[in-house]
Amino acid sequence: NSNNNNNSSSSSSCSSSKNNKTMFKFKLSTIVALALAWSSALAVEEDPFCPCNSFSIESQLARIIGMAYDPKGPKADFAQANEIFECYAWKDLQYDLTKSGIIHRILKKLHWSTPRALVGRCGRRSDSCVVSFSGAANFDMVAGILDYGPTNLTITPSGSITEADDSSPEAMTYSFHASYWEVYKTMRSQVGDTMLETLSGCKDIVVTGHSIGSSMADLWHWEHQHLPVREITIGQNPAWFGTPPNLGCRGKRVVSEEDPIPYLRPFVDKQGRLIRHGLLPMQLLRKLTEEEKSTPATWVAEDLSPCDENEPMDPNCLESGCRPYGVHYNWVVMNRIDEHQASAYMKASDSAFDMTLPHQGMANVI
Repeated sequence: NSNNNNNSSSSSSCSSSKNNKTMFKFKLSTIVALALAWSSALAVEEDPFCPCNSFSIESQLARIIGMAYDPKGPKADFAQANEIFECYAWKDLQYDLTKSGIIHRILKKLHWSTPRALVGRCGRRSDSCVVSFSGAANFDMVAGILDYGPTNLTITPSGSITEADDSSPEAMTYSFHASYWEVYKTMRSQVGDTMLETLSGCKDIVVTGHSIGSSMADLWHWEHQHLPVREITIGQNPAWFGTPPNLGCRGKRVVSEEDPIPYLRPFVDKQGRLIRHGLLPMQLLRKLTEEEKSTPATWVAEDLSPCDENEPMDPNCLESGCRPYGVHYNWVVMNRIDEHQASAYMKASDSAFDMTLPHQGMANVI
């Protein structure tokens, strides 16, 4: 009997050991599966851009900029705006640059005098947000392009951009297009606080702009570099003289090879400094030749340039700039200004960053 009891006990012990090992393997495999699932979820969460109908962030931004120009803003009824309207909750922030007088009142009635900033909060990721600045939306902004200054700017200990004076450290002073700075000051005074309130809770912010609006994005990024901001501008007007502020290369400048404005350098300051772009890498959108086309894509996004590379540059502007009253400047603008429009960037971005095609849409990682 004693032997039987011992055998029974031994058998029970072996069975229990096997069960424990099985349970251990089950628990371990479950933990591994949960860990993998959790890491996958985190990977999705770490994607900083708003998922929107399979559009890349570049295609989204080109559409948002188009909406910023439209008199109806986010309610613009052109087809491309409708494709992304429901992806975001919108805040339309218009600001007024008009002066007194009958001409300015007429321009205002014609809906060509109210620049705006748009703030969008992603519907599927409520902590992912976009800030967009329109470019030249009125007569004052267009006329102001010739008033390049520049103005010397610095940033205060509290983080606010202000005009530099004799007491400002030279290493913290940067020269910027005078009229664009005046536009930024007006925007900030009228809608700046509301913009920041609207962005409350945003953990990923993309600031964008087109043409003059890209210079607004530069200044806004500089002033709010303490926030989780990436800057992706489109078809930029150069705005800096000398070395611009270092913003850590957080973003990129998207440039179509067909767009003349980012290439032209119309101004030189009294120190002989040619107007230039900010310190962000450039990504050139290049139209494919017939020999290169192997997919439905007609445009390709080239690799990012180094952050401090002052490109693109029209070689005719290299020595002393391309004066806005000169033959070359006016010939190029007159013949190719259509390629500077937001609508042209929608087409180029949709092709170069087509997320549905193999090997496309990957060059937007920054």
